[in-house]
Amino acid sequence: MEIKDKVIIVTGASMGIGLATARLLAEKGAKVALVARSKEIREKVSNELPGSFVYAADLSDAVQA
Repeated sequence: MEIKDKVIIVTGASMGIGLATARLLAEKGAKVALVARSKEIREKVSNELPGSFVYAADLSDAVQA
């Protein structure tokens, strides 16, 4: 599957599997939407991944999801 220049949403992007997934997708050329609760970590990760952008959300909250 070709993912270069596709926008992909990754939840839990500040740590663990979400972070690893976001990094891999960015390496493959995707534009990654980083969704996580922690603003500081989210912004740090965004600076590491070219073409990514951040969105603050707690997906356990139905309104934010």
